Parts: sequence; structure tokens; C-alpha cells
Amino acid sequence: MLVCLLGKDSEAKAGTFETPFTDVPAWAEPYVGYAYENKLTSGISATTFGSSATVTSSQYITFILRALGYDSSSDFSWDKAWELSDKIGLTNGRYSEKNSIHKRRCCTHIKKCPCHYL
Repeated sequence: MLVCLLGKDSEAKAGTFETPFTDVPAWAEPYVGYAYENKLTSGISATTFGSSATVTSSQYITFILRALGYDSSSDFSWDKAWELSDKIGLTNGRYSEKNSIHKRRCCTHIKKCPCHYL
């Protein structure tokens, strides 16, 4: 989860966040709440986060770019986020709209991810 990778795990768990999402499991509520409040995610609809869905590489790169301070309404297009990530050297041209990953597995490749539930 991006919140853990940002080192905001404790802050998320200590917070009381509200989201419009009706599909977030209890264990994920503080993390999704933190991400929503800090404009890292907006869900896949007004009331759906998409907790059990896959995430495209562009959606996940959007999370990362937003965490780095980029704005998906002016700096890049969320549905082609790899274009900016390639340009700034974050990725190397291997992502496109065809790549996807399950949301719960987004950081399993990170060896020191503090998230205990992965």
C-alpha cells in the first residue's frame, strides 16, 4: 500500500478519516482514508474505491506521481501516467494501459514494506 511506502502507516492508523467509499474492508479504512484525504486517490467512482479490483499500471503510477507532488489535472493524464513517469525517469518504458496488478499486491515486491498484512 502506498501509504505504508510513504512512511505514513502510523499516521494513517492514528487518524479518523472519512471517505465516500462503501467497499473498503475494515483493515484498509485508515489507509484508504489517509490516501483519500491527502488526494492520493479518488476511487473508481463517487462511492467505490475498488478494493477487490485490479489496478492498471497507469492507476498505480498515478498514486506514485501524486505522492511526488504531481497533479493529475494539470501535470499528466491519469490514464497515461506512464508517459510522465518515463519522462522523469521513474519508469523505463515498460508500462502501458495493458499492465495491471491486484491492489493488495502493489508493494509486495518492496522488501522493507512496513505493511504487516501483505
